Amino acid sequence: MKIMMIAGHFNTPTDSVPIGGVQKHITKTTEEFQSRGHEVIWRYPYEAKKEFSGFKPEIVIAHDFFCFIENCPVPQITVFHGYEGNIPPLDYIIKRRLEVEKKSSATICVGEYLKKWYGHNPDKIIWGGVDKISAVDPPRNKQILYLGRLDPDQAPEIAFEAFGETKEKYHIEVCASGKLESKIKKIARKLKLDVNFNGFVTNPDEYIKKADIVICSGYLTILESYINKRPVISPYGNTLKKDYLWLMPAPPFYCNNVEVIANLIDFWIDHKTIHNPHEFQYNFALQNIWDKVADVYEELLEKCLKK
Repeated sequence: MKIMMIAGHFNTPTDSVPIGGVQKHITKTTEEFQSRGHEVIWRYPYEAKKEFSGFKPEIVIAHDFFCFIENCPVPQITVFHGYEGNIPPLDYIIKRRLEVEKKSSATICVGEYLKKWYGHNPDKIIWGGVDKISAVDPPRNKQILYLGRLDPDQAPEIAFEAFGETKEKYHIEVCASGKLESKIKKIARKLKLDVNFNGFVTNPDEYIKKADIVICSGYLTILESYINKRPVISPYGNTLKKDYLWLMPAPPFYCNNVEVIANLIDFWIDHKTIHNPHEFQYNFALQNIWDKVADVYEELLEKCLKK
């Protein structure tokens, strides 16, 4: 099958934003499609229409509503990946998203919360994806990993203030960047935290394996932690983000209270519960490896082409 992926950004050296969750999703699903014999091309929205006479795709997958192609001559699946940052979402954005949903041959939402906050009624819900790996036991070196983004909806200041209130001082690795990076570094200096800032890391697996606990609040990073059988604490900065987390079938420990997070870190490490396999979360991650995400897509591809 010939598939055209349309997105605002791709994981390519020439893209202005080559790193991100959507970019990784596109890369991984493309690899799965190609391994199954499908032919896939990536195009930006402004490039798409000329490919209907060139590449001649049999189906289009638009990654987010702003990449939807009007008057598309072939079936088009729209994937709603996330939210725009406004809480609550702006009315005109909701209206446009629902218009695109109605015009699409099929839709996928990444997360149940999109149904509640935007009124979406997708054909399928997914939770990102993850590589299948062999989990290893935590090294018991009392190390914490902060993974993902340093942005307001992730409420990183809550986590870092909690690090300053734990009974014992732990080493913290930070694989993240974002709007609050300067603020977080000031908090770390003020609290004299033992912390190493690594910036955004494309492959965090080696850091996860060295950590006893992971602090993260995004689906991809949560799944990457689950597949390694690491306990996850997820701070949140608004009510939409809370729904994003707790509506997961296997939610992490989500919290926006400094004292509770500090006590939980101490408890998990003191009682060695981090040695116990987190089987529920681990099994959820296994259900969401990229191979199974591709299965969801293929089911919709076949359904759309039969219409």
